Amino acid sequence: MTTMFPNYSGFPIPVVDEDHWAEMSGGAKGIYIVLCRLSDRHSSRQFKVDDGDLCKKAGIVPRTLFSARKELVTKGLITYNRHVYELCDATTGQPYSKDPKAKLPYKPKSPSPTEEETTKAARVVPTETKPMRVEGVDICDTDFSFGWNLATQPAEQHTRPTYDFDFSTL
Repeated sequence: MTTMFPNYSGFPIPVVDEDHWAEMSGGAKGIYIVLCRLSDRHSSRQFKVDDGDLCKKAGIVPRTLFSARKELVTKGLITYNRHVYELCDATTGQPYSKDPKAKLPYKPKSPSPTEEETTKAARVVPTETKPMRVEGVDICDTDFSFGWNLATQPAEQHTRPTYDFDFSTL
């Protein structure tokens, strides 16, 4: 669950996508964010943390910790046993794997292109090049004299209005 940003921590997206976040209390949200950070820090989804430290980091009181922890366990986002927390898969509500330190495989939303599709895309035959101006405008499709495509005549030149006030005296 690590991120590629320095000084940032990972957060499982399904928690928000599956509406767990909208249904969580403020204390549960605070604890869950701290637990995600501690998971990154320990490089494991399972780690031990003292209740006092968790309350201090989340900015909550012990009574809120107990109710929020119970809420997270009920939703299947964490498991808890004697100060040992484990982050669970938000889609299944179960722990991810036997080894909490094992890196989770990335599952793309769409299948990756096959080798055959990749080689077909690489074998694109270039079309005939057309002469271009320096500005990058194709000049092959221009078959009229310059200016004939104007719908109207250019506007008359307007002069700026003059004022009787002398601004240099300011």
